[in-house]
Amino acid sequence: MSRSRALRGLFSRRRNALLCPLLLLCAAAHPAAATPSSRNDASSQPGIPFITDGGVPGGPCLRLQGVLMAGDFFAGLKRKDGPDGTEYRRGGARVTRYPGELQLNFQVRDFPCPENIASGGPRQYLTREWINGLRIGFYWKRGLQTRAINDVRDKTVSVERIEPLDALDAQSLPERFVWKFRCVVPGDGVSLAEHLVIIVRAPGGRIVARVAARF
Repeated sequence: MSRSRALRGLFSRRRNALLCPLLLLCAAAHPAAATPSSRNDASSQPGIPFITDGGVPGGPCLRLQGVLMAGDFFAGLKRKDGPDGTEYRRGGARVTRYPGELQLNFQVRDFPCPENIASGGPRQYLTREWINGLRIGFYWKRGLQTRAINDVRDKTVSVERIEPLDALDAQSLPERFVWKFRCVVPGDGVSLAEHLVIIVRAPGGRIVARVAARF
């Protein structure tokens, strides 16, 4: 059986599990406050991109990046902040809620730690063993209020090997991978004033990475 088929088979047997064989589970937690953003020009992008870097306590660092999409829903959408609050418009029509389904695509990959770059010290790598201890959670956040998203569905994952730069790296470095995730997030009834938050945690609960997909 191929690696991708094995992953899909294990993945489909747990409704709320993301990457079951890697133990990246959808865990409930309380994220910290997000940094507000502003978009007063009409969006020309098909979705909301996001990116952040993080680090496993006592271990390697990682980069988490992706995009939240919903067909052409975000194209032409404009956010306007004013004294009476924030409103969203497309042309002359006011838009208040997300569509019924949102497609979330993101990836996790090995990334150098800033302190290693500065000092030139030895580097740890994000291997399968490190990934296996992580948990991931999804939340809707508005102001200081957060709520876990427990009905994420159609979760799939693929794993791609990062090819070494040369033969010497191939002999001296551990295998490196990119873990790519796709899932459907329900958006029915969710206000555009809320934004999606992704949190990756270490086994002890410490936050490894946190990012918000906010329009």
